[in-house]
Amino acid sequence: MPFRWIPTSDSFYKGAALLFMLLLFLLSSTSRLPLPQVHRFQDLLFHAIAYGILYVLVRRGFPRYPDLLILTVVVFYGFTDELHQWFVPGRVFDIRDLAANTAGGTIMMIFMRQSGVRNRSRNPEG
Repeated sequence: MPFRWIPTSDSFYKGAALLFMLLLFLLSSTSRLPLPQVHRFQDLLFHAIAYGILYVLVRRGFPRYPDLLILTVVVFYGFTDELHQWFVPGRVFDIRDLAANTAGGTIMMIFMRQSGVRNRSRNPEG
């Protein structure tokens, strides 16, 4: 059996998605993140990247569900994450962060659809 660089088990991605959601929750629970401010839009870029990654993990964990349902789950998690921050001292509910979360998930959904990554990942021969 050849070594695979990319795991193909749905269970692996379900677990990875849950762990990543836990990481996002823990980061959101921190009053101030220890990141230097390099660029004005750095925070929005980080949000978009994080929720793009979350989209990939959830998409790969649930391959039989429609793309828009997966995106809805990712955006809803982003919404609940922003609500959670409302109760963390020093953090706020920021609609721009929610927009960046949505944009990251949406861009990744479009990328995966256009590139066929989702279909190839499920076919061990191709």
